[in-house]
Amino acid sequence: MRVKCLWDGELSMGRKAKKACGAYSASRFIRHKGGIFISFFIPEPYAVEVKEVIFMQKRKTTNGKSRRGSVAIFGTLKVMVAVSLLIAMSIVCGKYLAFGIGNVLRFSFENLPIIISGMLFGPVVGAVTGIAADLIGCIMVGYAINPLITLGAAIIGGVSGTVFMLMKKRTKFGHGVSVALSVAAAHVLGSVLVKTVGLSAFYDMPFIILLLWRLFNYAIVGGIETVLIYYVTKNKSVISMISNLKGGGRK
Repeated sequence: MRVKCLWDGELSMGRKAKKACGAYSASRFIRHKGGIFISFFIPEPYAVEVKEVIFMQKRKTTNGKSRRGSVAIFGTLKVMVAVSLLIAMSIVCGKYLAFGIGNVLRFSFENLPIIISGMLFGPVVGAVTGIAADLIGCIMVGYAINPLITLGAAIIGGVSGTVFMLMKKRTKFGHGVSVALSVAAAHVLGSVLVKTVGLSAFYDMPFIILLLWRLFNYAIVGGIETVLIYYVTKNKSVISMISNLKGGGRK
């Protein structure tokens, strides 16, 4: 039996395992990381050393689980970093690159990274992305935090992820339809309904008039976002990168 069968790869532990496997006695089993059981013939004098190896493996696995628990919402540390970048992009697009026409129309792509986050990493991560982007952005530029606007941002990320996930299970719908419906549902519920209620109450503006203007606003913005997201998520390099972020790619 060779040292390499132990998944931890530490030479000191490997030497002990090699010693323990050098004779033929009672058969023992050690579980490999991939779920394979490897048989050893272990001489009695070295049984203690093998127990120590197994204990160290268990301790290492436990420590790994505790580290993974700290990023449980995101799944992996790589996803958490990617989501942080999407939050930063949303803040820049919404707070620094937005432009308005009159008092009611405001064009920005602050929701684009939030929708992408929900569609790629799931509704929970999408909602967290929306909340973080709105709160951090308001603090950075000195805006008053409006809970309904924050709720709307969370709904945009959560609804886009939920709709996209459900549409993917129905194979009769193409990728373009899935993207379009995800973006539309996110904007209708989050941007047009919930955020309009928040803006109407906060600024004391007529709800129906504001609703109609924002519906027109997000019909244009949502259409552009749909095209961008479609081509981004169809790109093979992007698909491979996302798979790697989630832990499904090559190690």
